[in-house]
Amino acid sequence: MLSSVLLRASVLVLGLLPQTVITAPVTDKTEILISKVKARLAEMDLLSWEIGTYTQALLELDAPEYSTLTAKSLPLPRHISPSIQPVLQIVKNVIAQNRNTSIEGPQPIMPDGSAGDPASIGPAVLLAEWTKQSDDSVPYLQVAEDEINYLFSDAVPKTTDGAISHRVAQLQLWNDNMYMLPPFFAQYGVQTQNVTMIEAAYKQISTYRSYCLDLLDGGLWKHVVLGGSETPIDLKHWATGLGWVTAGLLRVWSTVAKSEFADQFAQQQNDLMEWVKDIHEAVWPFLPAETHVFTNYVDIPAGTTNDSFPDAASGTLLAATAYRLSVLTDEHKYVAQAEKIRKTLFTPLKNGTYLHFSEDGWLQPVVDPHWYSRAGEKSAEGQAFVLMMHAAHRDWVNAGRKGDY
Repeated sequence: MLSSVLLRASVLVLGLLPQTVITAPVTDKTEILISKVKARLAEMDLLSWEIGTYTQALLELDAPEYSTLTAKSLPLPRHISPSIQPVLQIVKNVIAQNRNTSIEGPQPIMPDGSAGDPASIGPAVLLAEWTKQSDDSVPYLQVAEDEINYLFSDAVPKTTDGAISHRVAQLQLWNDNMYMLPPFFAQYGVQTQNVTMIEAAYKQISTYRSYCLDLLDGGLWKHVVLGGSETPIDLKHWATGLGWVTAGLLRVWSTVAKSEFADQFAQQQNDLMEWVKDIHEAVWPFLPAETHVFTNYVDIPAGTTNDSFPDAASGTLLAATAYRLSVLTDEHKYVAQAEKIRKTLFTPLKNGTYLHFSEDGWLQPVVDPHWYSRAGEKSAEGQAFVLMMHAAHRDWVNAGRKGDY
């Protein structure tokens, strides 16, 4: 990701750290670790996509009935539970701090050099609209529709076959965008009964796939294609990008499958699930057997190039999607690999510390979330991925631990 607008999450939640919902049997040490991970994330300065990822992680962990990925059915509940108050507060503050009220018409939820990243906040905006109370005057639906209209406006470049650029200054497709745009489009379509937007969610995925799928490497996707004048092309197989794609596609699949439009989009759901499994089939053979930590580019061994180094964040997100596949579709094939990652991260050493967490709860090692080709020290998205994996594992345990051989 590459962005320019900072927003402080600790201000957004106004000191409210949501209480962890633990229904799966886990150790007290795991609960303590998760609380540290959440606390560190809440303290960070967040860019637009990190805010969107943060709100999604909070929903999956603390309010699963309010996420289209984890809810048992749609529509989502309309009443406001205390568990979603932190997410609603984040949305309110994002809008208050960023919406340009002096203009009418298309505008992103937040100003950003990325066209796609602000849309990641869209599902939380839609949730705020859905649960809106009579004393709340924030125009959530208008904010969401202004974002959509902005993305389809001439202000954002597009390919001739309709793929929306991930960047504003140049036509460029990043596979990260599959987590940002399509889930927002699908949720808007289902929530407002707009079939065209459900079609748009699928269209963006299928079109992006036609550009990013590496035909020489099975189901792996190239990271960044087209453009190159503002930000460089990256034709390699970025581990975090593969996680973004699988997680984004699963969110779209779940949103449509649980809606009244499921039968109408049966073939599209089949395609999405096939594409998710293609990535899983392609990526898991590259998980190092010794460390269970992917390299920054999955098929380039650590240390052979300057931009390939161990990265714990990407595998955490991919593991979360493996658990979700098991729960959502009874596809248990990849659970064993997810368990290797989870146990590697969450099993304390003899001295009580963790190999891949600092004493105060930072996941490590991680790629720099603000530039994908260099190692980082702290990662907001990595912290969110840990929460997502923990929530996905909890739900998998509650569903009967299928695939746990």
